[in-house]
Amino acid sequence: MKLWQFIAVARRTLSLFLLLGAIAFTTAETASGPAATSSIRLFAGPSLCLPVTWAEDNPTLPHFGWGLGGGAELALGRVIAARLGIDVLWIGSSSVSPEGILYRSWEGMRFSLAAGYSFPIGRMSLDVTAGGALTAADYRGTALVFAYPSLLARADLDIPVMKQGIVRVGLPLELMFRGAYMDFAPGLAASFAWSFPLGAQR
Repeated sequence: MKLWQFIAVARRTLSLFLLLGAIAFTTAETASGPAATSSIRLFAGPSLCLPVTWAEDNPTLPHFGWGLGGGAELALGRVIAARLGIDVLWIGSSSVSPEGILYRSWEGMRFSLAAGYSFPIGRMSLDVTAGGALTAADYRGTALVFAYPSLLARADLDIPVMKQGIVRVGLPLELMFRGAYMDFAPGLAASFAWSFPLGAQR
């Protein structure tokens, strides 16, 4: 994948993310969903991602990865005050460039903290969050261990099920700072959350 191709993919992904936010803002004005409650939510589920790696004087190449994770979040009405997450990640090696270059596969554990806002869409809601993460990882099949920070942004469609359950489908974005390497990773995630109300409806 050439750099210009990667930029085009990144722009389309960011445009989709912004479109979802715009729809949420528009819908929030007219939606007649249930009143927001303050709650603690526990969630867990799988995810897929497509990291694209580049470095100075090296090609831009895509990987494929997946993960399993969970966490807890504090919702104060519509405000997502804090979302704490722990994910185990497995990232495969990249595709091979015409020159025979590839980037190694890695696996690790990511700790994240984010905050955001929940926009009502009828009985559903669109959660938009942003934050940061720190990942401890190692290159698969080697003794090389490293850690890297990243920036996170995410849009989640929350679909209520049962009384306190939520099925969540998300579009996560991550920008990884891996030393001399950079990765932009759009993804797709699904999870189940269980809500524990803290007080009366507002």
